[in-house]
Amino acid sequence: ASWLNLIAYVPQQAQVFDGTIRDNLLYRFTDEPINVSDQELWAIMQKLKIDFGDRLTEGLDTRVGRHGIELSGGEQQRLMIGAAAMRKPIFMVVDEATASLDATTEKAVQKGLEEVLGAHIGALIITHRLSTVRRLCSKFFVLRDSEGLALGESQLEAAASSFEELYSVSPTFRVLADDQGVVVLDSPQPRLEVSAEPVTDREESIRYAEPESIT
Repeated sequence: ASWLNLIAYVPQQAQVFDGTIRDNLLYRFTDEPINVSDQELWAIMQKLKIDFGDRLTEGLDTRVGRHGIELSGGEQQRLMIGAAAMRKPIFMVVDEATASLDATTEKAVQKGLEEVLGAHIGALIITHRLSTVRRLCSKFFVLRDSEGLALGESQLEAAASSFEELYSVSPTFRVLADDQGVVVLDSPQPRLEVSAEPVTDREESIRYAEPESIT
């Protein structure tokens, strides 16, 4: 199989087309036999909170209207995340896919994404909303605006394995975290203390002082 079949992409702008919920969840299967049970479709809908209430008059065969006009922006995005998950990829690219969701729905979708991604699917998640990635990702990268960079200069400002680490090394991340009210718990770092005593072969002029207690 082509490596493209192993990668799923969820764009920032949901690409919902005229058809049913079933059609949109399975639209990536057009070039291969479709052998997906209704139970599997309902399971992914439940995980990602794809629940349109009373509008599900025909169940999975409910029509969504031209370009998904019957759905809200958040509902369209969840439907596209479901379509990507149905591919059972080994890698998923998620590009600002929760941008149109309110905070409550975003948390529900995040939990669903955690279940979908699991331990066997890698993911690149692009977002400006830090809450989207805090629980989902194990590695974080901050990119600088390419404008103003010298030729050949890297856009990578910082890379870290936690928000706490990133907060300490990335000015851009600190601004975003503070603006979005993201709580970053960080233990006090030891201070460098310079000794005024003469240096000998067996002594060091710089030693670590104990961090001050926080009250």
